[in-house]
Amino acid sequence: MKVSRESLRLRRRYKRPDSKNPVAIAFEPAWDLRRIRPHFFPRGSAVLFGTRAEAPTPLPTEVVIWSGRVPEQNANWVSVERHLQRSPGRARPTGDDPTSPWSDRFRQGATIVPRLLFFVTRQDAGPLGMPAGKAAVRSLQRSNDKKPWKDLPALEGVVETEFIRPVLLGESVLPYRIAETFEAVLPRDREGIMDGQTDRLEAYEGLAFWWRRAEAIWEKHRSSNRLTLIQQLDFQRKFEQQYPIQSERIVYNKSGMHLVAARLNDRRAVIDHALYWATAATTAEAHYLCAILNSATFTELVRPFMSYGKDERHFDKHIWQLPVPLYDADDDLHRRLSARGAELEAAIGALELDPGRHFAAVRRDVRRVIAESEAGQDIEALVEELLS
Repeated sequence: MKVSRESLRLRRRYKRPDSKNPVAIAFEPAWDLRRIRPHFFPRGSAVLFGTRAEAPTPLPTEVVIWSGRVPEQNANWVSVERHLQRSPGRARPTGDDPTSPWSDRFRQGATIVPRLLFFVTRQDAGPLGMPAGKAAVRSLQRSNDKKPWKDLPALEGVVETEFIRPVLLGESVLPYRIAETFEAVLPRDREGIMDGQTDRLEAYEGLAFWWRRAEAIWEKHRSSNRLTLIQQLDFQRKFEQQYPIQSERIVYNKSGMHLVAARLNDRRAVIDHALYWATAATTAEAHYLCAILNSATFTELVRPFMSYGKDERHFDKHIWQLPVPLYDADDDLHRRLSARGAELEAAIGALELDPGRHFAAVRRDVRRVIAESEAGQDIEALVEELLS
């Protein structure tokens, strides 16, 4: 099964009933403008043409694909015409219902934002040291933080280490490998999540001091009154549903040009909303699915189902429109994928990575290693066989 990169997705059609003013439209082929540079729409866009008709005509599957680079924005047609090319293409009509049973098993991570109030870096304990089970921390501040939070002073405090947990962000995941994780102050004990009104919070002096200051900052600077800070963290239960944390999980990126997935076996780690996660029944099952998701074949097949914005694709759970079966240990093809996935996980895990290199560049390097490996090439053929 091969799908062109230029495929345009047609979702389910909707009809607006209007008995008083019925209008029948005959649609003409759509224009796909995504390949024009620089982008002159703020979002991925298409142009539709239609005329009033005796009987309605649905949008054709044929499309006109425009491509090229224009010398400047807001130029007139005469100056840009020679820089653009048109070619025929075909849209791939799809439904909105997933075809893979994996869809029900994957969930989005928690909205651990604003970063200022959660993410921390550990500080020097000082000459007198630090009490056992506590750590001095300061808000992690980064250049890509959003306003108003990026302009606010950092929080500092001494927090019980049981509430300082590793968190996986989108950039934490490489193909077959978990790279850098980040630490965050997360107010949950064995009984459940806590906010400033929870009686149990009083038992943790450091956490209580941190969290109540964080709540006060949130109340003052939040954009709406709809959610408290704890409701923001556990929006749609995306934080709490991660507990109890299981020993075998699979994570993949919410968005990007290439799908990346890795196996996670850290039982303290919490997953951010930039990732989707599922529990794996066995390590073999996790290796099987990581092999599929990390293949270039899978990314190419899934592109037509993606929401498109500028150069970035949004994977979300659209990827489960492809008929990926659950792992079957009795299926030879599944076992071969799992074995090759385990082989690549070991190989990528042994690579020496430059900690100062941007995660996107590291991912590109890893993909190159995979593409040149015998295991990687074997996986491409196996995935094509599985999904054909």
